[in-house]
This record gives sequence, C-alpha cells and structure tokens, in this order.
Amino acid sequence: MSFLVLPKVTVDLPTARVDTQGWSMHNGIKLADPTFFSPSSVDMVLGIESFFDFFESGQRIPLGDQLPTLNESVFGWVVCGGLLNPTQGLRINCSTAITKVLEELVARFWASEKVGNSKVLSSEEKLCEDNFRKPVRRESDGRYSISLPKDEDAASRLGESRGIQGTERRLAKDASLRAQYHQFMAEYIQLGHMSKVEEAGNLMKRCYLPHHPVFKEASTTTMVRIVFDASCKTSSGVSLNDTLLVGPIVQEDLRSIMLRSRVVTV
Repeated sequence: MSFLVLPKVTVDLPTARVDTQGWSMHNGIKLADPTFFSPSSVDMVLGIESFFDFFESGQRIPLGDQLPTLNESVFGWVVCGGLLNPTQGLRINCSTAITKVLEELVARFWASEKVGNSKVLSSEEKLCEDNFRKPVRRESDGRYSISLPKDEDAASRLGESRGIQGTERRLAKDASLRAQYHQFMAEYIQLGHMSKVEEAGNLMKRCYLPHHPVFKEASTTTMVRIVFDASCKTSSGVSLNDTLLVGPIVQEDLRSIMLRSRVVTV
C-alpha cells in the first residue's frame, strides 16, 4: 500500500476520555488498541478500498445494550460503535477580545450610515442663505423680490467686457436674422427685462453680457431665440457667474431618495 506522510493526520481520537467501567470485556481478547478509551494521536488512516479485507472472520462480540461492539480484525479486536450517553463531551471555546479602538470603529461605522436631517453649511453657503433671507421683500403686485447673492471680492475683479461681443458682425451679413434679432430685443425692452444704459457721465462699473442667436426651425412661434452667456470671461479672467455665491443644494441627496423606496406607508 502507498502512504502519505503528514505532520498531523487529524485531531486526537476519541475527543474525550471514555468511561469503560461496567463494560464486560472478555478474557483472552487481544485488542488492537488497548488504550482505545483514552484520547491519543492517529497513526494511520486506511482507505475504504482495503477496509473490509481487515475483517476476514466477521466475528463480533456485543459489549452490552447501548454499548459498542468488538470486531475481530487482522490487527486484533477493534472497538466499534457509539455511546448513547457519553460521559464527557467535546468542549469548544471561542474567545473574543473587544478593545476600545474596535468599539470606536464600530460606532463611527454606524454614525456614517445614519441618515440625518441636519445640513452642515459652508461659510459661503451660509452667506448665500443670509443674502436670500434678509433683503427679501414682496412687491405690490404680489411677487417676491430678492437680490442676487454677490461675491463682492470677485465683483471688484471684473475686467472689461464691452469689446467681447461679436454678434454685430454676424448680423451685418444676414438682414433677415438682424430683423428677427432686433424684434426679440425690442420685446425684451417692452416687457421690462432690460433698459438702455446711459454712458455719459455715469462712472458706475458695468459688465456686458455677450449674446448670440439660437435657431429652432421646428418652433411654431419664434425660430430665433437669444442666449446670454454669463460665463464668458472678461479681460481679467473673471466672469459674471464667478461673482455669484454658490448656495447649498436644495434637492434631496441620492441616498435619501433610494432609502425612501424602503419605507412602507400604512
């Protein structure tokens, strides 16, 4: 037979000492393992292909009710079977050490998973919120009037913007487009969306918004619409959009939206 040599085949067997008091062991019986009742190491594991060749005689001697049986083998008599009420069982201990560091990590993990209602605003977001709350007023027609949240430092760094506009050259080449463009601007003045700037004697700093036409041939009302580009940089590299404060996000965060699907309303 071929064997593999290993440092350890399996755990000691039996796993606990067996109390054999009261067993009627027959005289003259030569046991293959005289200390079978005491836990010890396993010397050899034999495969099933040779197992039944070791029990040629087939003789068996019962040791009693609910007790193992003696079986004759080529090595001697072998104790086989189980006990209904073993005197000792296998005890397995599992030790866990909990340190303060582990407790802090678990607490931080659950804190990060907690969905809170309070929002922590940055200094810029708080300034933007205050700008909306303090100067708000209601006009005589019922509409609310609120000033834009300006960043005064960025506004002071605005450069020249009058010469950026290049739409006039484009309009000069297309008379039809120029007429539609002027009609749109006239409508803006009529609605009060814009007014003419008086240049003479006015030292107030201004920022001119570049604008250009956008065509929508499928439109049944206005084919030409005007788009104002507040993100266009001035000569100093600062745009009009850069002079506005960025407020907090008013939409719900994605986590709250996803967790809402797990809430059951009764």
